[in-house]
Amino acid sequence: MWGPRASRDLAGASHPGTELLPAVGQRALRARVAGARGPVESRGPRGGRQQRAEAPDQAGAGGRGEHEQRRQREEAQHDERRGAAVRQQRAAAGSGRGVDLRTAPAAPGAARPGPAERALAEAAEQELRWTELGSEVPGSPTQGPRAPRAWGRLLQAVWHGRVGVVLQLLRQGAGVDERDAAGRTPLHLAVLRGHAPLVHLLLRRGARAGAADLAGRTPLHEAAWHGHARVAEMLLRRGAPAAARSGAGLAPLHWAAALGRTLLVERLLAAPGPGAEAADAQGWTAAHWAAAGGRLPVLQLLAAGGRGDLDGALQVAAVAGSSEALRLLLACGARVDAQDGAGATALSLAASLGRCQDIELLLGQGSDPSIRDRHGRSALHRAAAGGHLPAVQLLAASGAEVDAQDSLGLTPLHYAALGGHLAVASHLLDRGAQVNTAGWLHTTPLHLAAERGHSPTMQLLLSRGASATPTTQWETALISEGSPCALPALGGAQKLG
Repeated sequence: MWGPRASRDLAGASHPGTELLPAVGQRALRARVAGARGPVESRGPRGGRQQRAEAPDQAGAGGRGEHEQRRQREEAQHDERRGAAVRQQRAAAGSGRGVDLRTAPAAPGAARPGPAERALAEAAEQELRWTELGSEVPGSPTQGPRAPRAWGRLLQAVWHGRVGVVLQLLRQGAGVDERDAAGRTPLHLAVLRGHAPLVHLLLRRGARAGAADLAGRTPLHEAAWHGHARVAEMLLRRGAPAAARSGAGLAPLHWAAALGRTLLVERLLAAPGPGAEAADAQGWTAAHWAAAGGRLPVLQLLAAGGRGDLDGALQVAAVAGSSEALRLLLACGARVDAQDGAGATALSLAASLGRCQDIELLLGQGSDPSIRDRHGRSALHRAAAGGHLPAVQLLAASGAEVDAQDSLGLTPLHYAALGGHLAVASHLLDRGAQVNTAGWLHTTPLHLAAERGHSPTMQLLLSRGASATPTTQWETALISEGSPCALPALGGAQKLG
């Protein structure tokens, strides 16, 4: 159900009782879910990294609207300075006369360029110089991102959306396979900026729809990331591979699903390739990514056709805390007690994080709180380890066994004592937990509380009848060898008694 562990730069804090998540790892899973739901990093125009809000309304229509307004303002400023000469130059470029009239040799018998033609050529050259400097109007205030100065003229013209200049440069011999420092082609930049006319032009001029940058990302990856459905359709018609993988093993479908691009997901599913079953380097399918981001329309689309790993998506939704996604997946046939590679269920994962609303939902759908993971830990073990009192109360009231022992013989009370969770320990004792249950090496809850220096918990356990006399098997061995350092913590416990 879960793919093999992969080495990605994903990490997060763990705590006892939650380290046994799917094979992708508990910390990696939580980091992935957080990344799918919050701001994520995207490459900026300089090849570096910048924060990009990934909500569909921000990364999609909202971002394009702001970009379009900025372009309109820049166009107005530019046209005001250039005037009629530049407009004539654009028309000339469209008719095939887009050459540098100042430097091109005159044809035999042809008249020398007149003042109007020289002005036209100077205006075109001025536009190219402005593009190269990353500013469309000299001295104008900076607005929005600018193209790096190290870029060639074609890349800069594509970045600024200058169709006439791009056409002129292509006719002068510029190559459509030119690359920037990140390995991106002009087609990558045109797709990233959402310039559909330029995408069409570059594809007609032979740009490779499946060209990958240094990170393995194709133009179709960029279209999926930025939500350019029309551009993605153009790329797919030109043979862009929908199954192309980035260096992290992500296909365009994974990005579209994670960002809630429902229309794009539908088109990518219809394209040739492995489809919804395709997994990334850590075993996540499109359904996992959609669940992590709470993308309900995408989940509904995937679930309607029975596509994707719905059981695994249910567990991701439990970690993400998306009750709506849990309801949708359960309604579409996900198994409520499906276990991951570590044997944990969605209920166990929700208990690890203290998500009471999800726990109630899963219990209401028939989830069994007595199911153990491969280390013998139940949902109550995990909730107690995390100190989640409401979750402990809910599980105990639903029939979870308070004295259940894991593979080390530890009960939920052991985990509560280990973490110093006083209220949780008190509730478990109120529910009938045995205070002197001995686990591995004859360890009792009092031993663990004393070992960690949790004095209030020690006081509670002693007041409920915990015995300070018995020692662990390890401490017995030390005493038999005459070690003077045995029981340093329990000595304090005995004084408290």
